[in-house]
Amino acid sequence: MPLQFKRLAECVILALAMPAALGIVGCQEFTKGTLHDFVFPVADSTAGVKNVASSQASAESGSSTLSAGDRAVLARSVDKDSKGRNHSVWIRTVDPAAEFHWHYPKLEDILARPADRRPDFRVLLSDADPIVATNAALVLARAGDSVALERLAEAVRSPELPLPERCASVEAMANLQDPKAVDSLKDLLKQYGRFGKDIKASYIPELHAELIRGLARHVEPASDSRFIEALRSPHADVRLEALKAWTASREKALPIEAVDLRTDGDFRIRTVALEAIASRRHPQAAEYISSALLDGDVRVRHAAVAALEILGTPEALATLQNLLKDPNDSIRAQAVLALAAAKVEKPLLDAAGDASWRVRRKVADALASFPDRDAASVAQRLLDDNSAEVELATVRALQSWPLEQSGPILLAAMSKSAFVTRKTAAEQLAAKWPPAAEFPVEGPLERRAELLKKLNQAFRSEFSAALMNLSSPATPPQPIINKATPEQVAQVERLLREGNLKALADYGPALIDALEQLHFDRKQLLPDEVYRDVLPKYGRVYVVADQLTSTEVAQRRRAAEELVELSGKHPLNRLAVARLAQLIATEQDALVWQSVLQAIADDGSQPAIELAYTAIGHASAEVRRRACEHLAAHPDTAHVEVLIPALEDKDHAVVCAAARALGAAGKMPDTKPLRSLLGSANEEIQLEAALALTRLGDTSGKPALERLAYSRDPTVRAKTAQAMGECPDPAFTGVLIHMLNDNVTVARAALHSLPKVVGEDVAQTPGQAPATTTEQMLRWKHWQERQSPR
Repeated sequence: MPLQFKRLAECVILALAMPAALGIVGCQEFTKGTLHDFVFPVADSTAGVKNVASSQASAESGSSTLSAGDRAVLARSVDKDSKGRNHSVWIRTVDPAAEFHWHYPKLEDILARPADRRPDFRVLLSDADPIVATNAALVLARAGDSVALERLAEAVRSPELPLPERCASVEAMANLQDPKAVDSLKDLLKQYGRFGKDIKASYIPELHAELIRGLARHVEPASDSRFIEALRSPHADVRLEALKAWTASREKALPIEAVDLRTDGDFRIRTVALEAIASRRHPQAAEYISSALLDGDVRVRHAAVAALEILGTPEALATLQNLLKDPNDSIRAQAVLALAAAKVEKPLLDAAGDASWRVRRKVADALASFPDRDAASVAQRLLDDNSAEVELATVRALQSWPLEQSGPILLAAMSKSAFVTRKTAAEQLAAKWPPAAEFPVEGPLERRAELLKKLNQAFRSEFSAALMNLSSPATPPQPIINKATPEQVAQVERLLREGNLKALADYGPALIDALEQLHFDRKQLLPDEVYRDVLPKYGRVYVVADQLTSTEVAQRRRAAEELVELSGKHPLNRLAVARLAQLIATEQDALVWQSVLQAIADDGSQPAIELAYTAIGHASAEVRRRACEHLAAHPDTAHVEVLIPALEDKDHAVVCAAARALGAAGKMPDTKPLRSLLGSANEEIQLEAALALTRLGDTSGKPALERLAYSRDPTVRAKTAQAMGECPDPAFTGVLIHMLNDNVTVARAALHSLPKVVGEDVAQTPGQAPATTTEQMLRWKHWQERQSPR
């Protein structure tokens, strides 16, 4: 399945899958990759009592080696949320690549221990407490032990158990490579896969969907009529799982019931149907996809764009090119992605002049696939983009280019004023060409210019003119700027004194620059009447900004959302951002703040920075976190004083973002506040602090990263491996090679970081086909053996 289609049609789909169970009264929200928990009525509080009682009873009935803490975990099926409502301990994740979708975190903590410290789950399978026995069966089945099959089947049929645990039991059964497990799934489908008017009250769609998903792991949909029947289910989740089974099937033809789901009422189902229709080359695929391009849900339109790339016919590719003129910038961005996947270069590069920075960012990302003269010309032009995001994406896209082609462009990027762009380009070039390591990313401007001149000369002398010419771009077009002359500034200043609003409104394009000079350079405050009655003529942004003064929060939210749209078409000017900072200073609504911060995300001007400073003091943790992220994207040592108090924030995500921003700042007079975070109980905070300290040159950072490489949390280990690549040091080599023996996610992160740390990629041979991931890991291990003294 194409990568971008997975991101669109599977990740987004799973993020909204599995609606609340029957009888649910509310949802408990949580983040970090999980969906809403199933929440049970408050009145059903006996489940919690039963957990305690049954635990006490069965504690006396055997399993004497089981600690009280482990028994408490195994005997629990529900917990209470902050509102006193019961919710299942089993939660569903949204990661489509995860081996299992259902998780009980506390039970998984037990499984993370060494084998000799885990309970004997086979003994617990016969425990007197059915909850303990069920949780033990889930563990065993996930390990492939069929002895758990009977207990799991009983759990699925037990209405006393929370529905998520019953669903988790189905998933565990499906993991068993045992014909009896397949028979059990089919038997359960006879009971829970029936729907209709006569049996509506007993139909449990969540179980039906999980059973269809589980059975699809073992049998082809065409061989079992229940997959056709599931396509007709009244419940969207069941239809979705059945459709996904048909999409993944080896059968060439789709049943008409699956094709008809292209017009289903649920957008998730329409997106999967489009993928199936395109990948199977349905005779009417082009017609159906064209219709989907007019769908009322933009997510379905995105899926239709991806389906055009899957279809791949000349007509489909022509349609993709036409979509580069679509009025919706998200559709244009999706078309760029599809054209990149289809290796259609020219129209994609032409989109580099799109009005939306989001589209230009996708073009920048796509440059990685086209290391040629035309792409080099576009890359050089995008380095002068108004958006810092586009600049940075352009630099990162050159990572896979040959040095002869990427070198001149990276050297040009090292002259840019944006710190992150300059730093990334310098590190990227130094990894391939050691002389670039001498470049002082944070040094004085004159010193940087002097060394950059020497590096350019050295690069030209080292590589042939023919290779240099390949990446020599044309001079980028210069933007038209309506600069105000001193005389015009004086005229505008006089009109302001006179209060002549009409003359100001009719002044012309130089008015904005004249007002900016007066406001920012001469520190003159502009009257509200100028913002309200004059400037709206010069831009929609001033009309929308004024709506932020409304007493209706809904109107303020709509205005803030429109600001995001406007910023996507053209960056907001300094005067507009200063007005926003003035109007939003007393705003309490978190959603308004979040939209405003999104609208200025690419703006590193002083008004935008001051707006972020204000946001750090907001009551909403999400607003505070985004403010720290803004300062990280536009680093400056001046931010340090504002960021240090955020290290004591009650929300760990804010602390992480603040630490990240401090690490990007370049310098920090006293790193003690960051060092104190190394003792935090939260390993994510430890990791961000260690990474920040390493970037700042504090000697405590690298040892802390090495310690975190041995964390019990695989997510932390993977992030640590990635962090070592961001702050490359040969001392990390041994740790990263050791991490190649870890789980897939950790190993891949380590594999990606090793070339940055070592300075070369010993796992790939120039001129030969790329090695597989497994082969790369073996080559790195053999390389380390050769480095070791005999």
